Amino acid sequence: MRTIPEGLEQLSINFSNFDHEISDGIEEKLKANNTWCEHAAWDHWGAIWFEDNEFHEKVMCYGSHVATVSGETFKQVVDAVNEQFGSE
Repeated sequence: MRTIPEGLEQLSINFSNFDHEISDGIEEKLKANNTWCEHAAWDHWGAIWFEDNEFHEKVMCYGSHVATVSGETFKQVVDAVNEQFGSE
């Protein structure tokens, strides 16, 4: 499974399933910088980054890396993860 590259810095902006609001400019910040952000949810946690012209999310459940989901847009990745692992 693909995992977050070493050396990326965490953005201070994160995505949460609490309100499902994607912060303005988060895609651009992930694309422009060597950064990643968190995806916080009730049943999973994820790290999202941009690499090789795609967004990727390393999905963790109960401390284990269970999947990596990739897609063209940040929203596409978050929606796919929420569909598979829960949107709460």
